[in-house]
Amino acid sequence: MLTVNIPKQVMPLFARLGTMPENEFDALESALGSATPNLRTEKFVEHVKNLVSGMGSETLELVDIITNLSRSSKDATVTIEELAKSVTALVDVPANENFNPQVLEQRIIRLLSIKPLKLYARASNVQHQYEDLFFGARIISDIRTVFEPDGTKPLGAMIVHNLKITHGQTGQDRHDKFFALDNADLDILLLAIERAKEKTKSLEIIIDEAKLMYFPSK
Repeated sequence: MLTVNIPKQVMPLFARLGTMPENEFDALESALGSATPNLRTEKFVEHVKNLVSGMGSETLELVDIITNLSRSSKDATVTIEELAKSVTALVDVPANENFNPQVLEQRIIRLLSIKPLKLYARASNVQHQYEDLFFGARIISDIRTVFEPDGTKPLGAMIVHNLKITHGQTGQDRHDKFFALDNADLDILLLAIERAKEKTKSLEIIIDEAKLMYFPSK
């Protein structure tokens, strides 16, 4: 059987998914089915949560869990059915006549089979086929003074910049790398970013003319 890692604190929510009233589950399923795929996880999840905002905190948490579960398998040969069966097997619920493992398994399959969620998971997987991911950047600027050899009298000053790039393979595995920049380097970076934005506009036109679904990332 496929092995999946599910935090213990999440198990009660999966149990909740298996026991929630059918009309509540239908609303959750409908919200996921109405969501617009977006490569920004927080944007996709936010859209779904807005659609189920009146259904309680546990349902909102389930949106996060199901979204993450849809991306949990990196092996394209793993089926949704196998994933659902493996997750269900991990849910340890005290004797409760309202909980039926088969119901939970089928509900997970139904949710993971929803087209927007499948598209989001597939697009996210394709997007992240890189050695490292970019998580953030910051530029720290300061003035550095040039002194006479004896260090008593300042001769001049310059502005220097430190570019900090935060990167890693996962959200928990992050590293910082620093680059020294001068003002000319800032112009080089700015030009590269402006060119990338112009390329984005051109490529968006190509995607639209090809009548392909566009996955925004902002």
